[in-house]
Amino acid sequence: MKIAIMTWFHYINYGTVLQAYALQRYLRDQGHEVYLINYVGEDKKSSMNLKNIIERIKRKAKNTVINARYSESLSIRKKTFHDWLIANCNLTQPLKNSDLCNLEKEFDLFICGSDQIWHASTAELFEKEYFLDFVKDTSKKVSYAPSFGQSYICKSIEPQVKKLISDFRMLSVREETGAEIIKNLTGKKPYVVADPVLLLDTEKWRGGGVYAYRVSIYFLLFSWRTCFAI
Repeated sequence: MKIAIMTWFHYINYGTVLQAYALQRYLRDQGHEVYLINYVGEDKKSSMNLKNIIERIKRKAKNTVINARYSESLSIRKKTFHDWLIANCNLTQPLKNSDLCNLEKEFDLFICGSDQIWHASTAELFEKEYFLDFVKDTSKKVSYAPSFGQSYICKSIEPQVKKLISDFRMLSVREETGAEIIKNLTGKKPYVVADPVLLLDTEKWRGGGVYAYRVSIYFLLFSWRTCFAI
């Protein structure tokens, strides 16, 4: 079967890249021909209210400072991620929004991959392409472990999200909170499954050039928020 995965992998972030690799590698090991959809998107017009304008200015200023201070190391990091992806993943040609509809006749199945691709806490963050809106044959649409990244979605886009996820042949998500969002919208609770990185064993990871190193008795916790319960 020829399968296309719609997920994030362009960010220079280990979790993002490794989840994309893991799902593709797992499916390839099952004998399928698998590609990551190399979606580069197009600039979206944001609603021009004062809050959005201020946030965009703050983000741009922050990125400018970071890029100026760490330009050399960021350049090396980007190249390293890019080279590893090219060496270990099958990618389609770079595609913009208008190109995506041409994929349906080429692939037998489309999978919404993992990561927070269904993040929709604001209308500005919502991207219908990651809900496979360009695939008209609903029998070709499934999801594996996507995340909403929050326990809620923006009220104004609930009808649109409901329509999009109702078109899937099979639904699964990464967290219970995501399952509750879908249940509240559609009345049906999807499967809650493991992140794709857990589908591969140690040998499979080493085959992709990924290694783990034990350092004394310590462990690293990487989190957006402080968790005192740990």
